[in-house]
Amino acid sequence: MLTGIFIAIAAIAIVLMTRSITVLFHELGHAIPSLLFTKEEVIICVGSYENLTKSKGIKLGRLTTFFTFNIFNWNSGLCLHKGVTTFLQNFLIILGGPLASLLIGLGMIYVVNNWQGGQYGIAVAFFLIVSALWDFISNIIPHEKPLVTHNGNIVYNDGYQLKRLLQQNRLAGHQQEALGEYRLGHYDKVLSLLKSDAVEGLPTTEIQRIYIESLMHTRHLEDAEETFYRYFGETELKSPDFSLIAEIKMEQQQYDNALEAYDRAVYLDFTNPLLHDKKGLCHTNQADYEEAVVAFSKGILHNPDFYQSMVNRAYAFIKLERLDLAKRDLNYALALNQSYPKTYFCLGLLYKELGENKEALTHLLKAEDMGFEHHGMDYYIAEVS
Repeated sequence: MLTGIFIAIAAIAIVLMTRSITVLFHELGHAIPSLLFTKEEVIICVGSYENLTKSKGIKLGRLTTFFTFNIFNWNSGLCLHKGVTTFLQNFLIILGGPLASLLIGLGMIYVVNNWQGGQYGIAVAFFLIVSALWDFISNIIPHEKPLVTHNGNIVYNDGYQLKRLLQQNRLAGHQQEALGEYRLGHYDKVLSLLKSDAVEGLPTTEIQRIYIESLMHTRHLEDAEETFYRYFGETELKSPDFSLIAEIKMEQQQYDNALEAYDRAVYLDFTNPLLHDKKGLCHTNQADYEEAVVAFSKGILHNPDFYQSMVNRAYAFIKLERLDLAKRDLNYALALNQSYPKTYFCLGLLYKELGENKEALTHLLKAEDMGFEHHGMDYYIAEVS
């Protein structure tokens, strides 16, 4: 009995150890070329997607590696870098992760074939082979399903990033320029650069999306909807497609239609917390706060540290007068990220409801100073002043 328990514990320990090792080497495969090609800081996250508040950092020069305190999460990782400008640099940085995993796997196969030690060493080497090759296969095959980081950013696997990079490299110069302008938020420039192409046909799904989203951002909502149906109306819609038309309907204040589209998007990608969050915001715009809480809670279930959904749920709790629950969410969100302006806005509303006007005013003014905009901000500030 005790022998069986010991073997089970040892097996779990070996799995955790090998997964953490191969994940670390995979992310180093991204980090090392990033350090070579740029002069910027590079961050590796082992055990989280960008959540550094529950991690311990080890700094070596420009490289900082963060390990989450929960070792059971060490089967996932992320490399954060910036400053890369050329196609070749991007290609090598993305490919570096899967290549490192493949080299570890092949290297351990060689070790096993020449191993002269005991059976425990063989067991560790076998787990390393399986873990490393799994990292290689799961990352090199393009996967359109996104990962959502702690900060609400969307990240795709290495294979999909390589696929997009190759597609972008084949675009005309002005189309590549449009992608850059879109990342900078220069939506008018995007429309100007792609105007003639939009008539003849935009070449890739990514270009089509940024053109439609630029129309949305510049309040050309009818054109955005028309363009969406022109490019996607005769295809089998995927989750991002349903999400895109839902956002258009949201901007048009057609909330029932938006909810129907979000339901389809969630059905196809039910673990994506961003979709649940957007659906919750749609319910919030309808003043259906009970359903909003349900949607935000589902998003938090799939990403427990997604502070934006916590703040949005707190707003719904305040409207429902469940102030203790709102305070719990806001305190936790604040512990995760102290630079999110909406947190302070909701804290202001919370303290206003609690009758603590001085605290309410402090937080509302802080939210305003941080650039947060809300149609009722001036009214709330006047009410507690």
